[in-house]
Amino acid sequence: MKIRKYEESDAEEKAEVLRKSVKEIASEDYSKQEIEVWSDVEVEEDPLPEEKVRYVAIEDEKIVGFGEYNREENEVTGLYVHPDYTGNGIGEKLLEKVEKNAKEHGLDILTCLSTVTAKDFYQKHGYKIVEETTHQMEDQNLTVYKMEQEL
Repeated sequence: MKIRKYEESDAEEKAEVLRKSVKEIASEDYSKQEIEVWSDVEVEEDPLPEEKVRYVAIEDEKIVGFGEYNREENEVTGLYVHPDYTGNGIGEKLLEKVEKNAKEHGLDILTCLSTVTAKDFYQKHGYKIVEETTHQMEDQNLTVYKMEQEL
């Protein structure tokens, strides 16, 4: 497995990883309506904003996961692994890469809004729950956890 910086040409594969991950993994923790709204993602056509950093994990010559954060908000904004590749340490490697980059840019803390599905993963990697809250997506209010980790 190789991890590299995201490129604009990765947009379609990245969106597909998110869709599949949400539909096949998160569906155990969220309602059908929540999954429909969450997995209905558009393929990004614009370059990433300067403050956003994204990495992709490559295996078998295809994108099998991605991790991203916003440098200005000190927030992990996404970490998804294709369902066929979970349990192989890909999420952990992506999170390590994100955290390393954040440290290199002078950040000393990262936050995230973790899903119910990812909460245990983040806790295993040192993130602490600050509060249980909701995240609104269209007409759905998904249960999430605000979490943070000192770097």
